Amino acid sequence: MNNSFIRLCDYLIVNTFHVLAVNSVQSLKNHFLEQLEATPNKDEIIGYVDEIKHKVDKAAVPEPVED
Repeated sequence: MNNSFIRLCDYLIVNTFHVLAVNSVQSLKNHFLEQLEATPNKDEIIGYVDEIKHKVDKAAVPEPVED
């Protein structure tokens, strides 16, 4: 009798941890999918990089000084 109670408790604990793990992974997956939807496409990212490079190059070139 006592042995079956321990097995039942063990089963309940393992089952609870399994459900928690599955729910956590599903929640994490949903969060990543939301982030993926908000991510700009490749062309937009390349455009941002080119824009930043242009600004950096423009700031790095000193303006000519008139005497």
